[in-house]
This record gives sequence, C-alpha cells and structure tokens, in this order.
Amino acid sequence: MDLHATKNEDKKKIKFHPLVILLINVTLPFINTIFPSNKAIFFTLIFSLILLALVGCYKRLLKSLIYLLIFFTLYELVLLYTESVVFLSVFRMMMLFLPCIVLASLLVFEYNSSEILSALQLLKLPKIFIIGLTVALRYISTFGKEFRLIKESMYIRGVKVSIKHPLRSFEYLLVPQLYRCLNLSSELTCAGLTKGIDAPHKRTSFYSQKFSFADYMIILFLILGYGLIIGGVL
Repeated sequence: MDLHATKNEDKKKIKFHPLVILLINVTLPFINTIFPSNKAIFFTLIFSLILLALVGCYKRLLKSLIYLLIFFTLYELVLLYTESVVFLSVFRMMMLFLPCIVLASLLVFEYNSSEILSALQLLKLPKIFIIGLTVALRYISTFGKEFRLIKESMYIRGVKVSIKHPLRSFEYLLVPQLYRCLNLSSELTCAGLTKGIDAPHKRTSFYSQKFSFADYMIILFLILGYGLIIGGVL
C-alpha cells in the first residue's frame, strides 16, 4: 500500500528537464538587471514559487514564502521609517536573488549528478566545465549533512561554539570541513572515473534527454510574462 501510494505521488509531480531549470536560473537575474522594475521582481518570485508547487516541494515553498514575507516586511519598514539607501538595496537584492536560490535548490535536491551531467552534455560545453559544475552542485547538498556531523562530533567531545572565541570556533568548524571536502572530492572523482566520465567517446545516459510538454509550457509562460511586463501591458 505504501509503495503504491508513493508511485501515485510521484506521478502527480512534474519533472522538468534540468537544463530548463538551469537556463531559467541564469536568465532571470540577467533580465531583471536589464529591465529593473518591481513588477518584474514580483513576477520572478511568483514564477519560482509556482515551479516549487508544480514539482511538489511544498515544505520548501512554505519556507520560501516565510523568507519572502520577512524580506518584504523589512523592506517596507526601512522604506517607511529610515529610507536608508544601503538597507533598501540589501533587502531588494535579497528579494531579487531569492528566486535564483529557489531554482538552485531544485537542481541540488531534486536531481542527481547523473541527470545534471546528462543534461549539460546537450550544451556541448567543455567536459572539464561540466564535471566541475556537476561536482559543485553535488557537494552543496552534502555540505549541510557534513556540517551537522561536525557539530555532533564537537558536542560529543565537549567542544562548544562560542561567540566569545569566534576565531577558535571558526577553526573548529572550518578545518574538519576542508578535510571532508578533500575526501569527498576524491570519492566523487573515483566514482566518475568508474562510470567512464573521462572516456573520449560520446556517453549514453539512462535518463531521457528530451524536453517534455511541461518544459515548453513553462518557458512559454516565462516569455509571455516578461513580454507583457516589458511591453507595458502589465
């Protein structure tokens, strides 16, 4: 019964092509920089939240809404009471980059390295760049787990993180993380070599590299939304 329910839930979720998520994440800041407006920023935020809902990441959607509400509230408070240019710029940049963080989280947590690697091969980029980007995205999801393990190890050994000794606390957290980074990079490299990532021939993939109907629809929705905003219709 549980396996059947899990399969039904997976069918309800929409799986976008990783390349579509990556290109959208690169395009959004570029468009908002060329055509800066509050409407474009709000459209970008709504667009990223819709993607989270379609993928089925409801917990992450709720967290994003909470962060968005906090940033927007702070922005309005600063605008009403202080009108500080520095703080206004900081909170505006936070709201501007929140959609990029949301879309990046989809790549990190919803796709494995093989899916991302297969998608990036369609761009005909240098293999070194593809491998480096894939390993970097893979390590981001592992960083939080390793950080929690380091904190648990420090707690077991009676080592406490104190604000009174920031440099020492930073050293206790950073040095083990660097060693783990080296070990993980070696493990990922060995795993990639085992799968023939350095082979001179064209690699085949278990995952489909075709774009689905949902990919075309989400791109069309993005183009129409920005077209109406830039054209002054909205």
